Amino acid sequence: MTATRPSETGPPTQADLARRIADAALELGFARVGFARVERFDEAGARLRNWLASGYHGALSYLAEGGDRADPRALLPGAKTLVAVALSYAEPRGTTPLRSEREGHPLTGSVARYARGEDYHLVMKKKLSALAERCEALLGRPVVARACVDTAPLLEHEVARRAGLGFSGKSTLTIVPGLGSWVLLGELLLDVELPPSEPVRAGCGGCRLCLDACPTGAFVDAVRAHAAALADHDADALVDLSSRFEATSTGSPGLPKGMGLTALCSFVSGSGLFGFICVRTVSRNVYSLVF
Repeated sequence: MTATRPSETGPPTQADLARRIADAALELGFARVGFARVERFDEAGARLRNWLASGYHGALSYLAEGGDRADPRALLPGAKTLVAVALSYAEPRGTTPLRSEREGHPLTGSVARYARGEDYHLVMKKKLSALAERCEALLGRPVVARACVDTAPLLEHEVARRAGLGFSGKSTLTIVPGLGSWVLLGELLLDVELPPSEPVRAGCGGCRLCLDACPTGAFVDAVRAHAAALADHDADALVDLSSRFEATSTGSPGLPKGMGLTALCSFVSGSGLFGFICVRTVSRNVYSLVF
């Protein structure tokens, strides 16, 4: 007689549930999935407090508000597990139509890859809600859950690290083995206890390509100026920032006469990577700002 595991004849074990939930997440289109215990992130919380005390959040005052970002239980009392997911947005380079010929002179430019399709906040929340429904079906009972994207007051990169999605690179972004940093992070808080995933070993080593390549040096010192420029839509500050880029072009093909693509900037703050395109007229007024 063939022996069977207890989970094959009785209720599924926590490990079985975790595996089935992970399978469901992959079926929904997530590239990676992992699990972390719901507990206070003391070390990450201390780093955030120091970052805020140094004023690196600039004019983004909301980063100092919104409750305790280091405690997931502030978002869902009774939560026991964080399901962390990564959604890949890697796609080929290319230009993106910003304005059709019907609306005037056609305008094209380089747009951050994560911003080319449907609003990723909506995509992520829709998929996480579907994952919560799959969890209910697997457990056979209602589940108390909360879906989180980067608008929630939660240290998402710390969650990703603890859940084994990837490691925190020198760029401050989460680097997922096999995918790099071309991912969007999401979390699903559950009132279900599941075994945590093993963290991924940090892999930057002596590499500092991102630090050396950043044209603004924005990883620490310049964050305040860049964050303020983005938050206030200050044209002069944006123009000053754009002057640091060699890729600045005036009279580019497809742009109206007197207009140029003045900046394509990415900078890192304590909450993630931001990108914007600033197109201005010769009068230095911001013509278009695309996030």
